Amino acid sequence: DDEASLGNGKVSESVLCQAGSLASYDEMDSPGPSDLVVNERNVKELRDFPHKQHRMNSRWKSSGRRSPTKESLMERNKTLVKEVRFADQTCVELAEKNKYHKNEAARLKKDLASANREINNLRSSHENTLQENAKLKAMIEMFQGQKNEMENQ
Repeated sequence: DDEASLGNGKVSESVLCQAGSLASYDEMDSPGPSDLVVNERNVKELRDFPHKQHRMNSRWKSSGRRSPTKESLMERNKTLVKEVRFADQTCVELAEKNKYHKNEAARLKKDLASANREINNLRSSHENTLQENAKLKAMIEMFQGQKNEMENQ
């Protein structure tokens, strides 16, 4: 399969040909925000286009209506290519964001594990300190008792 570069990604030429591609990809302008609107209907239309094209061709033949002109098909193709470029760019951007967020989540998970280990170490140190303090208090009380005994003698 030959591949045509669309945005930062690749779309196989055969996929674009299935959508009625008649124009060369080099002739296409990049989509601008004002001349391209992608919505759910457009995406569904792109998905269903090969099937629709077959239905439309058979409808034109049976009804005696003329099929669309080459110019109108080329215009439609330009629009579809712009929409595919836009969708492809959006997918690339979303993939980059997804990768960033996954990396950030992994980093935060490591930081959390490190913080939990630090908390456990501090808790253990605190418990050890409390035990040492209790031993020292017991020793102080013992020495004070011995001192009092010696003073009383």
